[in-house]
Amino acid sequence: MANLARLGAGTTGAHTAAGLGLSILALACITHFLVANLLFLKARPHVSPVAWANAIGVSVLAISLAALALRPALLATSFAQAMGPSPGRYVLGCAVLGFGSSWLGAVLWNRANARLPAAVAGQCIVFWPVSGLIFAFIVQRRLPGLMEIAGIALVFAGIVWGLRAFAVRPAPPAV
Repeated sequence: MANLARLGAGTTGAHTAAGLGLSILALACITHFLVANLLFLKARPHVSPVAWANAIGVSVLAISLAALALRPALLATSFAQAMGPSPGRYVLGCAVLGFGSSWLGAVLWNRANARLPAAVAGQCIVFWPVSGLIFAFIVQRRLPGLMEIAGIALVFAGIVWGLRAFAVRPAPPAV
């Protein structure tokens, strides 16, 4: 909620409420995906994290192409209008985001899940809200304030504290 009022200037209360509702639904979907993905990879150590990320990517591509084909029937604007005056830049931007954010992020996350105990991987999900804050600061073109820095520091302290709980401790010496 990093300065939500300033970002939403000029929007109606209903518009903002719908946006918040959709963001909560998106968070629920992402959380479900992260948990299901972790459980899938843990239950199937023979499945390559990269192959799994590729399979998900191909599935998303198929769904995206179907949605693209249905766009004229569902929306008032055509795909060409949505791309704007620079279709090449639009397609390049989609490719960069698709590769750099979606696919590469999924590969790295899956590799981490394959190597980390489930409890530790769960702790790492906390990094997502921090990335959301960083996103908000970039959009607002500002640095975080002292209270925001303190909050982020507390999140990281909680992660460290949680990870220490799962640290392997040496056995006590035999008596």
